[in-house]
Amino acid sequence: MTMTSARYRQIWDSIKTREELAAFVDAEIDEMIAAQIRIMRENRRWTQRELGEFAGMAQARISDLEDPNYGRYTLRTLKRLAEAFNVGLSVRFVPASRLVYWGSDTSYEDLAVPSLEEEKLQTSDDELMSVDGTSWWHDPVVVDTGSVLLPTMPENVRFIEPFLQQASTSEDAPLPAVAITSAVGA
Repeated sequence: MTMTSARYRQIWDSIKTREELAAFVDAEIDEMIAAQIRIMRENRRWTQRELGEFAGMAQARISDLEDPNYGRYTLRTLKRLAEAFNVGLSVRFVPASRLVYWGSDTSYEDLAVPSLEEEKLQTSDDELMSVDGTSWWHDPVVVDTGSVLLPTMPENVRFIEPFLQQASTSEDAPLPAVAITSAVGA
C-alpha cells in the first residue's frame, strides 16, 4: 500500500456521518484555499499588498484569505483572485470519495498553479491533458447505482457555449475568467 492510499484509507475510514463529512469538507476547503492563495502569491514573488492591488482588495483582506481559520470565502472573491492570478477556477460538487482522494494526494505542485502565460509557455499540445505523464483528472470513483437512475443534464444548462460564442465573435474582446456558465431559462 502506498503512502497516498494509506492516507486515503485513514481519512475515508474516519468519515462515518454527515457531520463528519461536513467537517472534512469545511477543513479541506478552508485549508486548501488559504494555502493555495499564499503559494501562488509567493511563487509570483508578490506581496500581499501587490496581490490586493491586482485583485482590487486591501492587504488586510489578502491576509485574512491566506488564514486557514478564516473560512468565509465567496465565489465573487475567488473569481477576483482567479483573474488576478490569471488562472482557472473550478467550483463543483463531487463525490465524497473524490474529495478525500484529492485531500490525501495534494502536493505543493498541485497548489502552485501557473498563470495562463506560464502554462502556455511551458506546455506543448501533447502535454495539455497531462503533467509528468500523469493525468490531471483522476478517474472517477465507480459507484454501483443498482436500480437508481442517474439524472441527465437539464436542457437549459449550457456549459461552454457562451464562452465559445464570445470568443468567436471578437478576437480582440477579453475572454471571461470563468468559462463554465449556466444559462438558466435559455
